[in-house]
Amino acid sequence: MDTSLRQATFLIHITVDKECLSALRQLVFKTCGAMLSFMRVVAVDHAERMRVDLCVTEPALRLTMDAVMRSLPAAEFGRICQDHPRHGGAQ
Repeated sequence: MDTSLRQATFLIHITVDKECLSALRQLVFKTCGAMLSFMRVVAVDHAERMRVDLCVTEPALRLTMDAVMRSLPAAEFGRICQDHPRHGGAQ
């Protein structure tokens, strides 16, 4: 595949209460579909909160942020940065 045709991907870090994790996962899968490259969940604050790391294409970035802000207003957005595949992808 010609890498020049690949869409840029972005890493999004979102933190939610553990009770909201299932809703966030469902929302992300529904919103992003095939535009989601991966989702990683990491427990923080003694597992009371979950940090969800997403890698999405550029078109999914705004869609995901809008959907999360509307449906889960207590969600906290952390760092958002462009993923660089030449450096081995997301870390």
